[in-house]
Amino acid sequence: MLDEQYLYDFLESEVNIDNARLQRLNDSVNAVMNYVSSSDLFEDIYDGDGTQGSYAHRTIIKPSMKKKQFDADVLVFMSKTDEWEPADYIEELYKEFRMSGIYREKVRRNARCVTIDYAGEFHIDVVPYFSRLFSNDQIANRNTNEFEPTDSLGYTEWLEEKNNKVGNDYLVLTIRLLKYLRNIKQTFSVKSILLTTMVGNQVRWSDGVFTSFDDLPSALQLLLGRLDDWLQENHKMPVVNNPVMEEEDFVRHWNKDLYDNFREKIHLYRGWVDEAIEEEDEAESILKWRKIFGDKYALGVY
Repeated sequence: MLDEQYLYDFLESEVNIDNARLQRLNDSVNAVMNYVSSSDLFEDIYDGDGTQGSYAHRTIIKPSMKKKQFDADVLVFMSKTDEWEPADYIEELYKEFRMSGIYREKVRRNARCVTIDYAGEFHIDVVPYFSRLFSNDQIANRNTNEFEPTDSLGYTEWLEEKNNKVGNDYLVLTIRLLKYLRNIKQTFSVKSILLTTMVGNQVRWSDGVFTSFDDLPSALQLLLGRLDDWLQENHKMPVVNNPVMEEEDFVRHWNKDLYDNFREKIHLYRGWVDEAIEEEDEAESILKWRKIFGDKYALGVY
């Protein structure tokens, strides 16, 4: 199927983060975590490391002229100490990086992490993370000086389960394509975690059993179609809960105007995808895919 080959070629050339950038990011993440783990300040409370966000979810995409930076979120697993308040974990982590000749000029503080900037190309958010056995994990908020519930690892597992149900990484690849569409068109605004959750929610219990995803174009068409159907049913902005922590609503940073615009644009692009897939003439189909993803789709063909 030519649509599928063209989509995979397009992912490889324009959407997926390239190996050189990914290797630089991986090397930098490893260096940051090695620095923290070797610190005398944290030697008694450092337990391990992990990742969260698009870096962990494998939905990270190549930067573009319209969105030039990419990033990784890494978790520093800590045990709480009686001498520190929540804000101290951010502050002390920041001070530790400031002591390094490598990180001194790269580090800055944020509410829930310290950020290491790499010459405008990418940044790493280092998040103090507190694992708990019988309740939600926690992160520290420097601004409120409070611990906040979270389950970043549980969310990653949820997305992996959904992706495995669809098969062949079609869910992850669909999310990458929709993030690329958001970045390149800039006709709608939605945070990546919210977009990922809404698309992930379209995977049903019966998928992989009664519904099969035969190829990448049909997976994109089906998931985008389900998303559009759900949005059209919700004239008012719906609640989109964290699937592993129901008390967290991912639309808290959205508003009605942004939602209405997103709903309208997804409906439009769903129709364009349907037209591209249903077009039997190869040249015409390519032109319709280019209407969606731009002129670099099937570059050099026709």
